[in-house]
Formats: sequence, structure tokens, C-alpha cells
Amino acid sequence: MTNKEKAIELLKRYKLLKVRSRILEEKLIALENLITSARGVTCSTVPNRGGSSKYEDKLIDYITRKDFYKLKLAAYAEEIAGIERAIAELPEREKTTLKVFFLDDNAEDRVGTLSEILGFERSHIYRIREKALNRLATIYYARYA
Repeated sequence: MTNKEKAIELLKRYKLLKVRSRILEEKLIALENLITSARGVTCSTVPNRGGSSKYEDKLIDYITRKDFYKLKLAAYAEEIAGIERAIAELPEREKTTLKVFFLDDNAEDRVGTLSEILGFERSHIYRIREKALNRLATIYYARYA
């Protein structure tokens, strides 16, 4: 796999991790609401056959899932931060090029947009993109992976 391919995969992963992080944050909020609204546990009766009540089991499941989601979210945040640090080390022109090409979901004519922003011809935009991808892969895998 070339540096260019590695960088493209890295930027795809970055977008995916951002989406997954948002979803996990929403799930954590939902679990927190379930935990705080869980019916109180009473100790007025002895459980049959030594088991716990279904409410206690649900509460334990919620707490376990919450801890798992927090660990996953921390791992995602660490990986996202590494990718962002690598992107931040790029020259401004290359950083802008990668953001428009790979991270901006709203851009339609990406090369045209970059031509206007950077003031270069379309062919030069592609050269900047190639250089940026190679540099990003080199920086990330040398320092943050």
C-alpha cells in the first residue's frame, strides 16, 4: 500500500471515527438517563434461588455498557487527536486541500473550489493533493501511529 493510499484510508477512518464518537456520546446520554431512571431496588424479600431481580440485572447491564462505551470513546478520541495533530503539521495549502477533498461533505466541485481558494490551476491542485497525502501518511505513521 502506498503512502497516498494509506493517507486516503486514514482520512476515511478519521471521518468514520468522528461519526462513531457522536453516536457513542448519544448512547452514553441515553444510558445515563436509563440508569438514573431505573426503578429502585428493594431488599424486602429474599430472591428465589439466590438470583437477583430483573431490575438489578438491567441496571448492571446499563452500567457495564456505559463503561464499555466510555473506553471506546476514549480510544476514538486518542486516534482522532493523532490524526488532527498530523494534519495540523501540514502547510496551510496542503491542509486546505485535504480538508476540501476528503473532509468537506458539502463541496461539489472540489477542484474548482480549491482553484478559487488557492489561486492555482486545476492540474496544480492535484499535485498539491498528491504531495499532501504523501506528507500526511509520513507524518502520521512516523509520529502518531
